[in-house]
Amino acid sequence: MQVAIPIEMIIQTILTGIIGWIVKMALDKLKDYQNDSKQWRDQLDKKLDTISNATKADMRINIVYSCEKCLRRGWITSEEFSSIMNLYERYTELVGNNGFVSEYLERIERLEIKEI
Repeated sequence: MQVAIPIEMIIQTILTGIIGWIVKMALDKLKDYQNDSKQWRDQLDKKLDTISNATKADMRINIVYSCEKCLRRGWITSEEFSSIMNLYERYTELVGNNGFVSEYLERIERLEIKEI
């Protein structure tokens, strides 16, 4: 004796299989996206670190160069002093205290301030 399977049950079984397949594909895509996203974030973090290190080095060079210029000359303008101090504040926000650069700041603080 054959039992007739209702068409609704056949359709339901097919739809369940299709929906399961769609969910599996969506989850696989989500995993791929998460992996790609992590790789992208890692690459971005590396680039940001490089930019940050280059910025810190550039700031240090500018501070030292500006200080040496004033020290050779023997005096400093108030604008130069303000610019150097502002740059130093930004520098210490990124790097923290730096003894080498701080020594330059201490030396220019003792210079005569001239207005041009």
